[in-house]
Amino acid sequence: MSSGFKLLVFDLDGTLIDSRLDLVHSVNAVLISLGREKLPVEVVLTFVGDGAQDLLKRSMRAAGMPVEDADAAFSSAFEFFIQHYLIHCLDFTLPYPGVIAVLEQFSHLPKAILTNKPLPHALKILDGLAMKDYFVRVLGGDGPHAKKPDPEGLIQIMSALKVPAGETLLIGDAIQDQQTARAAGCRFMAYARGIGDIAALEKTNPDFVLNDWAEFPQRIG
Repeated sequence: MSSGFKLLVFDLDGTLIDSRLDLVHSVNAVLISLGREKLPVEVVLTFVGDGAQDLLKRSMRAAGMPVEDADAAFSSAFEFFIQHYLIHCLDFTLPYPGVIAVLEQFSHLPKAILTNKPLPHALKILDGLAMKDYFVRVLGGDGPHAKKPDPEGLIQIMSALKVPAGETLLIGDAIQDQQTARAAGCRFMAYARGIGDIAALEKTNPDFVLNDWAEFPQRIG
């Protein structure tokens, strides 16, 4: 492969998998349990990217509920969300078209996932979609490392696999992914059909822009 990449690191939600409906349904299940109206899908999706706690916190505030980090009501709501989503995270979630073919084609390269999603949910989804065995490392947002855009998790993956930043490509759909790659010294590919704001992401001048997973080999070839 002429690009020289020896490690591919992927975001999960909005990059490898379309998890929008299951995330929104679980957020709205929390709001309904609290006597609030459901939020529109497009509103909830603007809150995705910084992890489950921030997703729920922003959604509750958008529904007119003041939320504090140490609030017992939020802790209870967050536990409800975690349990509901763990049960329902595979109701509608699927890999984006072409993802499995790319993972197969690049089976000769080590691949990892760096997500802000809690690890139990990430692993359940990967296992349920028969994707887990493609990856040598999966780091979730509830681990000991800081969440994206902090580069700690990405640096940990590169160190464990003994691959330098110059030979690592991070693929994601959100500003947090771009910031993570830049902070770690890696190159970055923006997936344009995900959950994140692609217009804002393109303004950051990603190294590659991917509109269709079928184009992936040509983009980095």
